[in-house]
Amino acid sequence: MKRFKDYIFLGINSYILYGTILLLFSLSRIFNILSLRDVFIISVICSYLVKFLLYKKEGREFSIKAVIFIEAAYLALFVIIVAGASFFYDTTYDGRSYHQEGIILLADGYNPFYEQLNEDKVLHSLWINHYPKAAEIVSATLYSVTGNIETGKAFHVLLIFSNILMGMGLFLRWGKLSFFTGAIFSLILALNPVAVCQSLTYYVDGQQWSLLLAASYLMFLYILEKKQAWNLMLAWVIIPLVNIKFTALIYAVMTAGIYGFFLLLTATKKEFRKTLTIIGVSFAIAVFCVGFNPYVTNTLIKGHPFYPIYGENKVDIITGNAPDEFKGKNRFQKFYLSFLGRTGNVMSWWSDEKIVLKIPFTFDRDEIKALSGCDTRVAGFGPFFSGICLVSAFIYLLHKLGRFKKSAGTGRLRQMLNSVNLMDVILFCVAASVVINPEPWWARYVPQVWAIPVLMILSVMIADNKRKGLTLVPVSLFGVSVLLTVFVYIGSNMADTSVLNHELALLSERNETIEVYFENFRSDRLKLIKKGIAYREVTGGPEPTGEYENTLLGHGTLWHNDKSLHDALNRLN
Repeated sequence: MKRFKDYIFLGINSYILYGTILLLFSLSRIFNILSLRDVFIISVICSYLVKFLLYKKEGREFSIKAVIFIEAAYLALFVIIVAGASFFYDTTYDGRSYHQEGIILLADGYNPFYEQLNEDKVLHSLWINHYPKAAEIVSATLYSVTGNIETGKAFHVLLIFSNILMGMGLFLRWGKLSFFTGAIFSLILALNPVAVCQSLTYYVDGQQWSLLLAASYLMFLYILEKKQAWNLMLAWVIIPLVNIKFTALIYAVMTAGIYGFFLLLTATKKEFRKTLTIIGVSFAIAVFCVGFNPYVTNTLIKGHPFYPIYGENKVDIITGNAPDEFKGKNRFQKFYLSFLGRTGNVMSWWSDEKIVLKIPFTFDRDEIKALSGCDTRVAGFGPFFSGICLVSAFIYLLHKLGRFKKSAGTGRLRQMLNSVNLMDVILFCVAASVVINPEPWWARYVPQVWAIPVLMILSVMIADNKRKGLTLVPVSLFGVSVLLTVFVYIGSNMADTSVLNHELALLSERNETIEVYFENFRSDRLKLIKKGIAYREVTGGPEPTGEYENTLLGHGTLWHNDKSLHDALNRLN
């Protein structure tokens, strides 16, 4: 693939499919028609129709052979990634609790447009009722086709690969970097640790990052080319972005506002009006149709669109999740401690462990192990990130001082304006989006922090040949950090999956009906059912009668009467 559009049209497939599933699901649930399996199959067909229209719009540049190659390549990528996702178990707390339970309920017929789950009877219904559901909806449709709930995680990885491809296309079109350098930056941006470390789970912060990155790429493409095809693609990204998390809606509005302001200054009136119409309609559909639950239902029932995080009787999800020493500190103090601390999952619910500050680039074995976590609280971008930021900032400041001196004698304001490029404007906007978040210390709440040193490096590379060579240092460190995160995370999940498979194999070999308490992970029942393991759930009924007790799948409890099984499970755990 030599043309930049080949990469964009290949990468955008995941986002068109994602947005189409959400739209069709919403319409089908409003009118109570179609099964989830039907929704998925029809969405695939509709996605190809959307792509056909986009190809037609850019028809001069795509031969039939090129179109067949692009779509066949995506189909192969989709099948491989779905198959790979089915191999790994989601072993995380949120993933196995309310995310998977929500997927199961949707697959079983739960209609969020007309139903509110009974919070006294349905486990995790507070979160299922009131949180955005984009990830759960698309995962439920795929689960309805494959019969394996783990396959729904594939959308995480699909979006990562899509962003690698779209990034390569954008940098190729931009023309200020070589193809190889653009590919490196595409990999660095797409493989944000928040995205990587949630790619085999049902957490949604990684998808939020992928969606924000894709939206940014398409906005940049439109600024470069002023072709409405990029805005039409952007509309398909906005629909899932707004419905992935509450914070995503805020980030989306802020990003769209900056985009609109920039176009107001640079685009023609016709271009601006068309863009405003497309973006406005996509936001309206995203909030009032696809996002009817939760944004409209929350407002009508609870008085605030972001309930239960805001509004009357809001739930505090931060205090227990945060390190104990964050109490009484403002967002900037918390960010400082997290940024310069040792990578780890320090939280007051578990212990009164203190954050240990460290010298940048130093690390130990525990910090490397922490890269396997999906929601690391302190230094969540990895043990090298603070050093990468400081080195990037140093080079960036050298560059700015050099540009400032070159403009000497032209007036201080003119000097400042002469030293600014587009990367600097984007950098300022990204930094502002971090500052507005009340909890910027937690990496998964502000995944865009990862882009800040990248933008500093790009600013230097495109405008300062004298210091361009210095950027090789932070870029190389980024490469080491990304590779380490990928290998540690995948290796850890392979090990966890192997242990669970071994445990399930041991249980399936017995003819005895086991007694189980799933704790907060009732979705684990699907694992037992799939393996043909007979069980009786212990929840407020008769007390367990089994003689021996073991941990069930890492969290729950099981009772049985087989001593050899008891000993085997103890050795395994």
